[in-house]
Amino acid sequence: MSDFQKYLFICSDKVKATRPQWQGGRVPCCLKKISMGHGLRRLWLGSLLLTVMYGCCSELERSNPLDPKNPNSQMPRQVLIEAFVNDIGGNSMEAAQAGLERLARTYPADRFILLEHHIQKTASVDSLALPASWNRYQWLVPQPAAQAIPDVFFDGLSGRVQGASTADAAFARYSQAIDLCLQRPAKLLIEATAVLEGKQLHLKAKLARLGSEAAEDVLVYLALTSEVYPSRPVVRAWFPVEAPGHLSAGEVRTIDRTVDLSTDIAWIRPTCTLIVQNGTTKEIYHCAKVKWQYNQ
Repeated sequence: MSDFQKYLFICSDKVKATRPQWQGGRVPCCLKKISMGHGLRRLWLGSLLLTVMYGCCSELERSNPLDPKNPNSQMPRQVLIEAFVNDIGGNSMEAAQAGLERLARTYPADRFILLEHHIQKTASVDSLALPASWNRYQWLVPQPAAQAIPDVFFDGLSGRVQGASTADAAFARYSQAIDLCLQRPAKLLIEATAVLEGKQLHLKAKLARLGSEAAEDVLVYLALTSEVYPSRPVVRAWFPVEAPGHLSAGEVRTIDRTVDLSTDIAWIRPTCTLIVQNGTTKEIYHCAKVKWQYNQ
């Protein structure tokens, strides 16, 4: 049962609990004696029941933490970890990879999503390098003097760990960064499904703004990964999906898009991730794995 379905189930259960129950399961005789036809009497009783149910719904307490209309709504955060690396980085790259692998073994899988971006400044250095990943890195770090890999970001610019001397040192720094992110609840609920047929990806998603504050400068991205190396989700496609801009508190936004993939990709235990980000602060509002199926 999805988070949206859980919320609807809770509401319907509360309505059911307030439905009028006649003693012995019978309609009171005062209603029976009303001089009207059977069909008209049944219509009148139906209207009465709907009135009671409407009154109940309008007075429901907004206590469900996943109800977008609840000003205190929130959910546990799933941290987006973006590691910008390449295949020729030497000891520092190996230390970063070992630190990330240890991080993946230490933290529950539902508390983070790891994306491994391969980038290169010189052409043909890394066969897995993706131009979209390089553009992403330049957007996060526009100053060339500050660009150096390995460079790992936690929920966008909420946390950043650059360089790695040893695997132990990298793991310690990564743990500190993810712990700080996990302390903040998420104020955005994401539910998404997708179907990949050939080179076309059909995406359907719902974004619900939780809490009492609006989300500004909202950008939505999609990342597709393939485990080119065991247990390493390498980004093989990255593209913008939508730029809603503003999401009011309690607002639910629907996305329905078809995206064309330009290249053939060898899918090995693929994943699909939807990312919602603030385009100004570059912090991540939230991210979520997309329930998807692909037809090769």
